[in-house]
Amino acid sequence: MTTLLEKKKSLGGPYSKDDQEGRRDQVYVFHFENGYSALKIAEMLDVNRNTVNEDIKYWNKQITMQFGKENLAGTLCRQIERLDIQRKRLVEKLEKQDDILKTIRIEKMLFDIDYKITGIISKVLGNNLQIEEIGNEKVSEQKASELVRDICLSGSIMYPDSQNERDILRETIVTTSCDIRHARNIFKCLIEMGLEVFSKDTLGKEFDLLAFANAKGIITTKEVENIIQKREEIDRNEKQRLDNIERKYVEKHGRDRTKWTKSIFEQMDDEMFRNLN
Repeated sequence: MTTLLEKKKSLGGPYSKDDQEGRRDQVYVFHFENGYSALKIAEMLDVNRNTVNEDIKYWNKQITMQFGKENLAGTLCRQIERLDIQRKRLVEKLEKQDDILKTIRIEKMLFDIDYKITGIISKVLGNNLQIEEIGNEKVSEQKASELVRDICLSGSIMYPDSQNERDILRETIVTTSCDIRHARNIFKCLIEMGLEVFSKDTLGKEFDLLAFANAKGIITTKEVENIIQKREEIDRNEKQRLDNIERKYVEKHGRDRTKWTKSIFEQMDDEMFRNLN
């Protein structure tokens, strides 16, 4: 039977000092080291979500006070190293992958890791740090150019000709293992090199890194053609694979899809998009 104390704890209190410190330590590990959400942590610890959110705010404040604004970005960089190692392993698998669906699945996992890295930075910084006001070290055009070349040729992103500022910052962080401050300085250098001229007239202001890199001599025209051809080949292979699956189901169940059962559609959908193994 649930005790009154256990009920009070599940509702967020009251806690003894030892209970509070122990819970906060667990929240720190789960949130900042493992990247779990407040909701997930609340379920794991069987406490109210608001309690977890307050613990996260507490640690945000402690980190800022302990390390100071200027050193906080560097501290965050060390916290994302574990995610970066996972990402590199996935990239290695991606380079060896021939199955298009498995490729898409790995790319989604890479995106999730990149998003998690960005999320860790955003959550910890919160309103405690105005990034635009710190970090004024000069980034060389050579270093910025090397980054653009790596992004375009690595295959980590499918569309280097359509990347917004957030995308470029994320790729900079995961490619160079730098902090957000340094990533912004690199982006600033790219703008000074003329990246702004290669922006597209879209709501999200996307940049054509391929055209920029080619115009600056960072990658050759032949390399641009190879990137585009590889992407077109992947698209063609995927379309052909999907067409073959659809043709198989039409031959088996007939062209009149109004006579198909729900389970037939589910089986075809599963084979197209979920059955990756």
